[in-house]
Amino acid sequence: MALLVLFLFCILLVGTLLTGHSLLWALGAGYCLFAGYCLSCRLSPGRVFRASLEGIRTVLPILTTFVCIGMLTASWRASGTIAYLVDCSLQLMTPALFLPCAFLANCGLSYLLGSSFATAATMGVISMSVGMALNQPPLLTGGAILSGIYFGDRCSPMSTSALLVSTVTKTNIYANCRTMWATGWPALLASVAAYATGALVLHAEGTIPDTGALFAREYTLNVLTALPALLILVLALCKIHVRTAMLVSTLCALGLCLLLQGTNPADIPGLLLCGYTARDPEVGRLFDGGGISSMLTVAGIVCISSTYAGLFQASDLLHDLKAFLHKRAGRPGSFTGFALAGLVTSAIACNQTLAVLLTWQVTKDLEPDPARLASNLEDSVILLSALVPWSIACVIPLSMLQAPHSAVLAACYLWLVPLSRLILPAPVLTRRS
Repeated sequence: MALLVLFLFCILLVGTLLTGHSLLWALGAGYCLFAGYCLSCRLSPGRVFRASLEGIRTVLPILTTFVCIGMLTASWRASGTIAYLVDCSLQLMTPALFLPCAFLANCGLSYLLGSSFATAATMGVISMSVGMALNQPPLLTGGAILSGIYFGDRCSPMSTSALLVSTVTKTNIYANCRTMWATGWPALLASVAAYATGALVLHAEGTIPDTGALFAREYTLNVLTALPALLILVLALCKIHVRTAMLVSTLCALGLCLLLQGTNPADIPGLLLCGYTARDPEVGRLFDGGGISSMLTVAGIVCISSTYAGLFQASDLLHDLKAFLHKRAGRPGSFTGFALAGLVTSAIACNQTLAVLLTWQVTKDLEPDPARLASNLEDSVILLSALVPWSIACVIPLSMLQAPHSAVLAACYLWLVPLSRLILPAPVLTRRS
């Protein structure tokens, strides 16, 4: 019966993706499905309701952070901060080493923004256009960009995914990010080497286009526009609370909007709530968006998905999956179980948020130490969800880039992090604990 319910849920998710409807509809129907299963197992309606609330209570702290993220991304777009970072990154690129440059540029912006989709829509789209101009294979360019945009998802204190992991595991986000750097540097260096080798073999032809004239139609750009990003880095190094750091950076960006970009003070509330809309449509295709409203769907997905955790805890829905993973995980704390769980849940859930919560649900008994549990989740499901071709973590970025689905094969960083953890799981973590 439990397997039938999970199968029906998978059909709901796949059907939603194929028809283009909002994932919230499928998740809402999934809640009804799982709640109905719990009732059929003779759980009282009150018990089902309390289990649902318990799941939401687990992720409640992250919802207020979503508000801060929405305001931050809108203010960075309006102040010219993102445009300045993109322009500087392009100026540092060289055609001969375009692939590693594109990978590192997307890594840098995704670390600052903490959002794979926002990075793909800005730096990613521009990098893809540059790659086409240099006659680089879309498979390799798309793979380098896909790797880069998920770099920050895994190790940025601004990342909603990293914040979700720290929330459910009850760990410190900055401590988790330090561990991510410790466990991720072999894969990072290997990815740079792989893309550099590809670039040298392919011999790029042409020049890097100048975006300065395009951005000048919308923004006044100078070194001051980098201040909000610099503030985030400094405050993160000082271990200031994430929400406080975001609010300080947002205030700085709003100051630049008023003093440098000529934004009308009366437009600020609308900017923070509904996001940024550029006057120039060509610039708008790159930088429109952000705002609190942009986080509503994400918040809804997190809230509904979190109720599943409570329902799964109260019932035996995941019993067979947990038994399967525990049997194949080997010794306690082994990363193998997390990698298997990440692949299975990503394939079932079709989205990163639910995959994270499901993986946490079925693997938390494998690793009693919260810090190691957080590290294993970050190194497995966060990245593996982007390698599942039908997951929105893969579909949406590749659609933005107009890259082939085969680009996942060239997403070196997404493959190498979990592979390196399977080969060298313990030594680095032991020194950093």
